[in-house]
Amino acid sequence: MNGPSMPTSGVIKTSVELLQSDLECEKLDAFLADRIYEFNVKSTGYGDGLLLGGCIRDSRNEIVAGFNGHTWGGCCELTHVWVHEQHRGKGFGAELLRAAEAEAIARGCVQLVLASHSFQAPQFYEHFGYERKYALEGWPQGHSQIFYAKRLREKNESLRQASMTTPRDLSARNADLIGTWKLMTFAAEVQATGAKLPIFGPTPRGRLIILESGQMMTVVTAGGQPPRATDAGPVKSPGIMAYSGRYEINGDQFTTHADVCSNEAWVGTSLARTFKFVGSRLHLSTAWGPSPFDPTTIVRGVSEWEREA
Repeated sequence: MNGPSMPTSGVIKTSVELLQSDLECEKLDAFLADRIYEFNVKSTGYGDGLLLGGCIRDSRNEIVAGFNGHTWGGCCELTHVWVHEQHRGKGFGAELLRAAEAEAIARGCVQLVLASHSFQAPQFYEHFGYERKYALEGWPQGHSQIFYAKRLREKNESLRQASMTTPRDLSARNADLIGTWKLMTFAAEVQATGAKLPIFGPTPRGRLIILESGQMMTVVTAGGQPPRATDAGPVKSPGIMAYSGRYEINGDQFTTHADVCSNEAWVGTSLARTFKFVGSRLHLSTAWGPSPFDPTTIVRGVSEWEREA
């Protein structure tokens, strides 16, 4: 924000001057925003206003998706959310919302507000838990402007509680987990070399089902084809991996409290997976630990999943 306005000392013209260029209008827009902000701070005592923005770039460093807005007084407002038409349907919009909500929570915001024209993406925002407040018809003519709000956390809730997501209080990011996923790849990544060993063979099969009720189950098999030897030597395989139980989400950690498992040693334990979304795919990884086949080798499980439903 610019410095406070100074009292005027010149002669005031009574006529309105209409600006003739976009540049002049942009400068006036910034000037008026600062003056309104000064008034708002004096009126409310909230002087914590900060701009907010984030983007996704391609390999040429060009922006293909992004959002901007601001936070102030416990509220976040998104002004624009955009994804290049060639990249829509790849999960980029969801990534933008997740990033904006996470930063808003980190700044102490309790709600996020935004607007969408009826021909833009109202269904998208409603899918991610945004509540339609009202619609102004005729903006533009033949269409409407719809205003949304989403509660991020309660006013007296701590930031740590806000980051602890339960199945009954899913954020936009975590709501993306709900559904049925088909396994695309699975490997044991060796920490020392980065090598990825296909422990379930070249064409593993698997399903991951995550329910909004708080239950999950997954099964992975070798798909009828045994693992092949790699440059690192023969690859041993567990043959099948399956478990189910109640889950909880804390940040980027998806933890299952296992109750039924193909490996009985897992029953009653907590199985934590780090998750992230890359395009339309869900990536899961375990913590680093000794290989069950060779305790001297440190590995982690890495897998990619494609949504089915």
